[in-house]
Amino acid sequence: MLPIPELAAATVANLVYLSDVVDGTRARGGDRLIGSYVRLKTRLTSQVGQEALASFEQRHAAPDARAALRQALKSRLFEDPAFRAELDGLVEEISPWM
Repeated sequence: MLPIPELAAATVANLVYLSDVVDGTRARGGDRLIGSYVRLKTRLTSQVGQEALASFEQRHAAPDARAALRQALKSRLFEDPAFRAELDGLVEEISPWM
């Protein structure tokens, strides 16, 4: 299991990558990647809130948007070990870098 700071960073990196795939700015990864993005987004919405995720989606290239989402994730991951385990598995499953 990844340490919480690395898990939060990996989650945000995967969101950036997958949102680019969904938006078509990266080579298409197929339905699997789009499905991964939807699963990750759905899970994060229920855990860190729609507002934090919506702000990130509008400006995901901005360093402050990434930092804000990472911080929200870290706080939530410290509070909820079950969410941490679930997110760790999901990031491992969808990450193109792992």
